[in-house]
Amino acid sequence: MITCKFGGSSLATEERIIDVVHIVKDNPERRYVVVSAPGKANDQEQKVTDHLINCSTNGTHLNGISAEQSYIFIKDKFTKIATGIGANEVCQEAIQDLERRLSTTYKTEAMKEDAVKAWGEDTTARIIASYMEQLGMQARYVNPKDAGMIVTEEFGNAEMLKESYENMRRQMPKEGIIVFPGFFAYTKDGDIATFSRGGSDKTGAIISNTTRSDLYENWTDRDGVLSGVPGIVTNPKPIKTMTYDEMNELADMGFGILHPEAMYPAMSREIPIRVRNTFNKENEGTLIGAVSIENGRILTGVGHRNGYCMMTIKKAGMGREKKVLQRTLDIMSDQKYALSIDHIATSRDQISLILEQKQLKDWMINEIRHRIYEDLKLYENDKLNSISEPLMDRSIILAVGEGMKHKPGVMQRITGALAKEGINIESIDQGASEISVALGVKQEHSKQAVNAIHNEFFK
Repeated sequence: MITCKFGGSSLATEERIIDVVHIVKDNPERRYVVVSAPGKANDQEQKVTDHLINCSTNGTHLNGISAEQSYIFIKDKFTKIATGIGANEVCQEAIQDLERRLSTTYKTEAMKEDAVKAWGEDTTARIIASYMEQLGMQARYVNPKDAGMIVTEEFGNAEMLKESYENMRRQMPKEGIIVFPGFFAYTKDGDIATFSRGGSDKTGAIISNTTRSDLYENWTDRDGVLSGVPGIVTNPKPIKTMTYDEMNELADMGFGILHPEAMYPAMSREIPIRVRNTFNKENEGTLIGAVSIENGRILTGVGHRNGYCMMTIKKAGMGREKKVLQRTLDIMSDQKYALSIDHIATSRDQISLILEQKQLKDWMINEIRHRIYEDLKLYENDKLNSISEPLMDRSIILAVGEGMKHKPGVMQRITGALAKEGINIESIDQGASEISVALGVKQEHSKQAVNAIHNEFFK
């Protein structure tokens, strides 16, 4: 049994939806179909979800586009799709539902935004189920609430409640083809709450878990995972197989194939994930599982992420003092600042904290530094006991590969590749798993650094 998820690019027009339905029809094992909202049919369009957010925020989300213009775009796009596949009645009912959602008074703006932006996935699922029925397929639309999918009240960033997995195992229909909207679910109070953007991947993984699927197919517009991000890396190589852990590491580094949180539900039951291209069905794409079978490969991918800053704390004798790191992190994570630390590089008397700089507001910097000075008993103008001003505009370069484990000389090759390009490494962070190395460099060197490492291992 297969759970398959189709992304927005696969559903952007009625012609593409017809192709998707044929993909489902070609394999009777494809029983659970998770859909996103239609994506962009061309580069001039904005995504449906962005237009829906623009409607819910009275035209403040998209520059130069009013809420009324967004509404007209949504209405026209869905009407065209529905007309092309004979689902006009379903579409008209859905448009009335959108008008109701937009006119309803909600407790908070976040609740309104989630209710409105979830409409895209919901309507797409209803239209596709209707089309499948016309073709004589035993298909039906299932709403997340009816399936027992209950989430937290973190609107825009909801999380599954633990009991939801058992609810869905009991309540999810077992017969026929189930067409299920991605991206959203319901709170215990019955309010719509969405996952973070791209959350349809997560919905697909959850359904593959709760239905005990043998395979989770994620259909997109790429021939699987590559060793680097096209446009950044010159001539990235196709990756036929990789592990969950490798994909999990790379998901946040610009690869954009799978939502970072889509791994966990599939991983917990060791359900393999195959990433495939809707527009190149003959290509088998990339298989992601517990074990990779590409022997001899050291790295699987090299990625990067810009927009980081680094703060370094120095204290003589820090290595002998208890709870220095814990106390520092307690200050950074104080509810007043709520800073998330992405990487930590340490030595005996120094700690470097690396975080996304967009989190760090100007008013926080001196306040946080003052608190750390007091708590750790540091001193101004003391080279041995101090905290630096944040170094802004840094990039994290991430080299990932199961082949790095127990392999002497890999770090030397990575650092040597950067040295040849004259790129200075400001921090190095390697996890205990040995499958990834994060290097901090100036943002201006990020693309050059990624290509230098990639060329060293993928010649």
